[in-house]
Amino acid sequence: MKSVSNHEDSVLEMLRTDENFALEYLVAALEEIDEEGGESVFLTAVRRVVEARGGFAAVSNATGLHTAA
Repeated sequence: MKSVSNHEDSVLEMLRTDENFALEYLVAALEEIDEEGGESVFLTAVRRVVEARGGFAAVSNATGLHTAA
């Protein structure tokens, strides 16, 4: 399934580098939140964006939402 892998890699790259794509990706997932399974879809979308952007620590630091230890 090389094409699936290539598609996933492309999506992750776009989530990592294209803020507008990441935003639209999250908006699309949020629009489905009231559907059956929608919460899971939204949380998966959030996780994918966070992972693509370096993980929770990196996103937290980049957004200024981190707390001092």
